[in-house]
Amino acid sequence: MPPYILFEKCDTINKTMTTYIKCVCSQCSITFERHRKQFYKLKRTSNVFCNKKCSSLFRANSKIYQCSQCGQNTKPIVPSQISETGNVFCNHSCSATYHNTHKTKGYRRSKLEIWLEEELRQKYTVLDLYCNKIDSINAELDIHFPKLRIAFELNGIFHYKPIYGHKKLLQTQTTDNKKLQLCLNNNIELHILDVSKIKHLTQQIKNNYLNLISTMVDNKITTYTDLGFDIKSLDPMRGRTNPPPPKKEKQITYQTSKHLETAMLWQSQIDNENITQADIARREGFSRVYVMRILRLQYLPEDIKDTLLKRTCGQVNLGRMLDLAYEYKQKATPSDSNDLSLTQVNSLPRSP
Repeated sequence: MPPYILFEKCDTINKTMTTYIKCVCSQCSITFERHRKQFYKLKRTSNVFCNKKCSSLFRANSKIYQCSQCGQNTKPIVPSQISETGNVFCNHSCSATYHNTHKTKGYRRSKLEIWLEEELRQKYTVLDLYCNKIDSINAELDIHFPKLRIAFELNGIFHYKPIYGHKKLLQTQTTDNKKLQLCLNNNIELHILDVSKIKHLTQQIKNNYLNLISTMVDNKITTYTDLGFDIKSLDPMRGRTNPPPPKKEKQITYQTSKHLETAMLWQSQIDNENITQADIARREGFSRVYVMRILRLQYLPEDIKDTLLKRTCGQVNLGRMLDLAYEYKQKATPSDSNDLSLTQVNSLPRSP
């Protein structure tokens, strides 16, 4: 945002004191005034101009950059259009295309697409399989077997309902119609699978779509083999552009064990340093209720506490541990749950 000065002067129309903004033009360095209602415009730019002529001259004399996607020369209107990585784009389309193809985290594809690709590659080890490539029809196809001339599109709810507005839905449906026409022109059999009704992706749903695609692919293989066509892949990567993403192993955080250690430390401080739960809550930045709940873990049986401290129990639900500790605190004598293992405790229902 450019430097500015706020001042008040009498409005000639309403005869009242009104706040104005005094700025310096980035092109001619002349000081000019703007009404306070234009303040929101100044917050979105780093350059301000006294008139359109200065704005045009400033842009004409600015540095010429090369679009990081298409290579065309472009001039950013403001320095904020230059990203932190130094990339400049001539339009929003180039920016979206570049960032979708250079993503370092997350996926642009659904979990079902990624799972189907890996399963189909393992099942059909001699076939080329293109996923989201534009080589065939100059448009992306979710799953495409080029030598079999068969492709599949998995259309979610964004292809049928205006989640992001009617204009976006119309653009998506127009693109889908163009893909269908391009496949017809290139003699590609396109199958559109509606996955918009999937609310929770289960293994059974994955297997159903895999069996559906496999049946149609097997029929194509039989047809092309009977006609004497060679459908084996000559590409060692078999159409894969990037190596498969590594599977992340779920790490055990041992949060319950850490909370138990914290409870034992706080209890030691209460006993030896003569401080209260309120003092601990103030010092740690927690509420007194939170400190009281964590201290409740001390009432767990000794065998469970030893298992938690040795971290040999795997992932343990903290909420169920707190409920169990509360039961032991309320009862003067331990109940039959003293013989429960951590696995059995995890299966207990949560208290409301």
